[in-house]
Amino acid sequence: MSAPTARPVLATAALPTWLCYAVDAVAAPAAPSAESREQLLALIRGFRVSQAIYVATRLGIPDLLAEGPRAIGDLAEAAGAHARSLGRLLMFLASVGVLDKVGPDRFALTPVAVALRTDVPGSVRSSVLFQLNDSHWRSWGDLLHSVRTGATPTSCATSSTTGRTRTPSPSSPRVAAP
Repeated sequence: MSAPTARPVLATAALPTWLCYAVDAVAAPAAPSAESREQLLALIRGFRVSQAIYVATRLGIPDLLAEGPRAIGDLAEAAGAHARSLGRLLMFLASVGVLDKVGPDRFALTPVAVALRTDVPGSVRSSVLFQLNDSHWRSWGDLLHSVRTGATPTSCATSSTTGRTRTPSPSSPRVAAP
């Protein structure tokens, strides 16, 4: 490999000569490690996990599993949900360690999911329902617009300033303004 050569990049009387040259032999950026990529991908996929936890909590699945494992059909009937769709949700939650699949169509709580029950000390159920409800979820969805324009995420989610009028989902809990 030959020695790096300097070449003029910018010529202006306002800059010292030494700032007007760049080195040709700039090292290519190192590829990210597999571990770094996996860590980043896990963060990127996090919204799916949080939304799945919200839906299960909103349907009362952790409370329905408090007495022990139950079948998908039984859970669907008790929660007022579509059985096949609920089954996919429960499989996903089992794949990330929130629930435990204990049979072909039976699920149980893991120690993580116990904190989603209503009747346990230290429950995070109300935090899940508040932080992931529609008003918060949509605000974060408009973060790019907010950063580009300076509009607050709340106004992005509740007004037509974005060119989109949004109405809360009928199933969304209403959050009182401060």
